[in-house]
Amino acid sequence: MRIFKYIIIFLLFANCTDKNVSETEKIFNQTLGSDNTETLNKLVDDFENDYLKKQYPETELKLAYRKFVEDVRDEKFFNRNIKIVSKKSFNLFKSSELYLELYQFPDSVWVVRNSSFDKLEDSLLLLPEIPHPYIKRRYKDLEENGEFVYGYSRKFTGIALNADLDSIVKSEYKTVDFNYSGKYMKALNRIKNQNKYYEELYNAKNSVGFIYKVLTARTMLHHNLDLNDKLNRKLVVLELIY
Repeated sequence: MRIFKYIIIFLLFANCTDKNVSETEKIFNQTLGSDNTETLNKLVDDFENDYLKKQYPETELKLAYRKFVEDVRDEKFFNRNIKIVSKKSFNLFKSSELYLELYQFPDSVWVVRNSSFDKLEDSLLLLPEIPHPYIKRRYKDLEENGEFVYGYSRKFTGIALNADLDSIVKSEYKTVDFNYSGKYMKALNRIKNQNKYYEELYNAKNSVGFIYKVLTARTMLHHNLDLNDKLNRKLVVLELIY
C-alpha cells in the first residue's frame, strides 16, 4: 500500500514538472538530446544564480534577463571586461558534448595551390577562379543512421610564397567553426515555424553561422522575446554568451 502511494506521488510530481515545459521546448530538448539539455540547464542555472543576481540584484528574473539583453545590445558592453561566465560553467561547456554540437573542428585540412587544383565535392558548386594558394577544410559528422556526412569550407586569404605550410595546416586543425549540422541547428530547425524570431534565428545561422551578439540582442528586443519562457532563456544564454 505504501509503495502504491509513493508511485502516485511520483506520477503527480512528474506530471506537474512536465507541465512547466512548453511543447516547443520539449521538441527542442528532445532534438538536442538529454545529456546536452542537462548541460544547458546547468549553464542557465549558473548564469541566473551567479551573473544575473550579482549584476541586477533584487530584480525579477524576467527583468534581469531583459536588462542583460539590453546591455549586450550596446556595442561597448564587451569592452567593460565584465566576467559573464563562471570558471565552473566555462569548464563544463568546453568539456561537454554540447560544445561540439554548436562548434566543430576540421578532420582534414589542405593547402590548395589554386582553384584549378580544387576537386569540387558538388557538381553544382560554382567556384571563382582563385590564382593563389588557399585553405580547404573538411568536416565529418555522424548521422543518426550511423553514416558519415562531410562538409567543406574554404578560406581564400592569401598565403605568402615563403609561408610555413605545415604550421598553417596545424593551426587550421585547431580553428573552431560553427557546426551547421549539429543537434543545436537540428533543434532550431524543428521549432523554426513556431514564431518569427525562431525562424529568423535559424535562417541567419544556417546562412552565416556565427552572428554578432549585438545584432542578436537587437533582434531579440525587436521581437519582444518572452523572457518568462524557459526556452527563450536558453537561447539567450547560448546566443549571447556561448
